[in-house]
Amino acid sequence: MSSYESVLECVEAEISLCEQMARTLAAERTALASLSYVALNSCIRQRRLIEAEWRSLARQRRTHLARLLPGKASLGELARQAPQAERERLSRLHERLVGLIATVKREQRINLALVRSALSLVGATLKLVRGEEEARYDANAALVGGAGCAGARWRA
Repeated sequence: MSSYESVLECVEAEISLCEQMARTLAAERTALASLSYVALNSCIRQRRLIEAEWRSLARQRRTHLARLLPGKASLGELARQAPQAERERLSRLHERLVGLIATVKREQRINLALVRSALSLVGATLKLVRGEEEARYDANAALVGGAGCAGARWRA
């Protein structure tokens, strides 16, 4: 198999992984929105598997690119310098990969914003329920310390 063919196979596999990652991130967002711990855990595990496979594939692609273009190992540069027969295919695959990577990054930013928002809401809710930041609770959720607990025991 030629180095061009090896690069093409790596890029096609990366495109497939990008598509899987986009689907996984969409499922992760659904799990976050529905507050499903089980679904979220499954999505995070799947995402980590895809990330590991993607890192490995990217290393392989860089190795093949370095054989073809010592010192200039980029897919875009290879597409520009490739013989005509490979140039169009490489260019199309490169454009598709770049577009999918942008989609994955956008999905990741959205999910990160959702997680940060959820964490902020949990923190604000705890402060609201406690009525003060220094309130302390026992194992039974009874208020046992802080300025609001003099004489009475409040339970959640």
